[in-house]
Amino acid sequence: MNRNDSGRFAVRSVFSIGTQSRYSVWVVLSLLMGGPFGSPARGQLPEDSNAVVKASAIDEILVEALSSSEIPGAVAAISRVDQPIRIGCVGLRHFNNKEPMTIHDRMHIGSCTKAMTATLIGRLVDQGRLGWDSTLAECLPDLAAEIHPDYRPVTIQQLLMHRSGMPAQAVNWWNSRGRTVAEKRRSIAIESLARPPEKAPGTEYHYSNLGYMVAGLMAAHQAESTWEELMQQELFDPLEMKTAGFGSPGPRGSLDHPWGHRSLPEGLMAVQSDNAPALGPAGTVHCSMSDWAQFAKVHMNSRHPLITESTRQHLHAISQELKSAGQKYAMGWGVSRRHWSAGPVLSHSGSNTLWYCKIFIATNEQVAYMVAANIANPETPQELDGIVKKLIALEAGQRSE
Repeated sequence: MNRNDSGRFAVRSVFSIGTQSRYSVWVVLSLLMGGPFGSPARGQLPEDSNAVVKASAIDEILVEALSSSEIPGAVAAISRVDQPIRIGCVGLRHFNNKEPMTIHDRMHIGSCTKAMTATLIGRLVDQGRLGWDSTLAECLPDLAAEIHPDYRPVTIQQLLMHRSGMPAQAVNWWNSRGRTVAEKRRSIAIESLARPPEKAPGTEYHYSNLGYMVAGLMAAHQAESTWEELMQQELFDPLEMKTAGFGSPGPRGSLDHPWGHRSLPEGLMAVQSDNAPALGPAGTVHCSMSDWAQFAKVHMNSRHPLITESTRQHLHAISQELKSAGQKYAMGWGVSRRHWSAGPVLSHSGSNTLWYCKIFIATNEQVAYMVAANIANPETPQELDGIVKKLIALEAGQRSE
């Protein structure tokens, strides 16, 4: 995700004292007080698979991981199709404030938005409003006349699989003409696609945030709406994702939800900012962990009513020809084989340089592992990988009992 240095930073304070030792004291006090890191209330798990329970075993994994880390706060979850969503949370919403992270807090998911954009487009395909082979010229004829002709036959499937040949980023996400976000996206596309493609469309994998913005623009035009409105109508509302929205979580200046963080030589800096709104289809969604888990269930459940089974399979599919050429990205998901799953594993990571998250879905076992942190340091990806490995081991141990 592009670095958002031109955004407005709401900085509370910067300090250089030992964050780790101060955090360890907070963990100990919270455990003694039965606070946000304590065990959930006793009782049977709800039968409703959409229910949410706070899992002390996940809390313990997070406590161990964060005790030797700069991460201010993290939330992690294990979600199965037929069981309540188990969530743990540890740490602080803001490094310099004692407001604890909760399991209901909204977390920025960055490029994990791409799977949502692809799923939205799958809904439109099911409804007959788009086809996988719909081209840029067909969906946006006025725009097509103003861009390089090599881009005009690019299909929406090529955009979602990062095979459009488009640049990774816009020429400039911020300096764009237009009053509305949709108008800004159009002007960004015209400016960024005036030159010939970096790669011949359809020939190579080339990760592109710009391509996902264009895909969102095509979907919105065909549905006579905006990408934001379509996301609300076709994903958030049907899935009852009531915390889902766009941009930095929570009102500016408020501690009702976590802030993002970055690490500076003098200490941590808490920031409320995000990528340019125009980048939306590629990476501006925020939501609670439980709402994100509801979305994940769409991709692990062949009977989920949001999309048809043929569309679900199509979103996850990579042809044998493309696999032979090294393609490992379907539509909104990386697809791989892992030793801990008997089938394909869908995965993605996301970051706006202030947050970091990861999701893995074992489609055969119908289980998702998810984690998000309110910081994006160079060490964060590896730290979150370590948390996911322990979530997988925890689930494997519980299933074998």
